[in-house]
Amino acid sequence: MQDIYNRALFAGNPTTMPQATDKQKGAENMAAMAGLQGIATQMQDMYNEIDEAENIEDVINTVRGDKKPISARRDELANLVGEADAKKTPESVLAVMQPLFTIMEVMQQQAPEGGIKNAPMNIMQGDM
Repeated sequence: MQDIYNRALFAGNPTTMPQATDKQKGAENMAAMAGLQGIATQMQDMYNEIDEAENIEDVINTVRGDKKPISARRDELANLVGEADAKKTPESVLAVMQPLFTIMEVMQQQAPEGGIKNAPMNIMQGDM
């Protein structure tokens, strides 16, 4: 087991490993800050729209980024919990569920056509 420590990875001095320059770090930090600022602006815009919403449907549509009636949102919920339970669900709970539906939409868009069975497999090759 001790032979593993004789590999080149462990033989080097960590202080001699290449380090990012201050200029590179600064550029990376600026890019990260710009990205975070963009997200913060989008979130603030959404919060403002939620504050101005006149009803729960407006809140849900703001969160989802589209315009659909509450009945369409209940149909969406019915696909998960069944029609009877979806009809009994209060609109406030329906509103709280919307981020989950957004995540599910994104995941569905990223899924390979035909489902996971058609997903590419990354098989490691070489010495094992």
